[in-house]
Amino acid sequence: MKDYCGKTISANYVHVGAVFKTQEAIGGKLSFDESGMEFNEHKLNVRSVGTVRIEYADIKEAKKRGILNGVDVVTNDGTVHMLVVSHRKDIIEFIMSKIG
Repeated sequence: MKDYCGKTISANYVHVGAVFKTQEAIGGKLSFDESGMEFNEHKLNVRSVGTVRIEYADIKEAKKRGILNGVDVVTNDGTVHMLVVSHRKDIIEFIMSKIG
């Protein structure tokens, strides 16, 4: 298994619009540490999600999303964080190893 702790990768965070339920990919970087992962967006995005921090302890599961390289990170409160990353299988395996 590839260890992503201390690593930062390019990623998109898929934001779902509140009014029309449209999806927009927000470009940025996804960083991993010992206790969680954090998405930080680029400054060039039209929409903004700011910084999204997800603690491993709060994650229920990580699974493939239908689109190519899509990953759904589902937290215990039912929130689905939709990401697009390279090496999806490795990322899911790493996240699942961190949540038990």
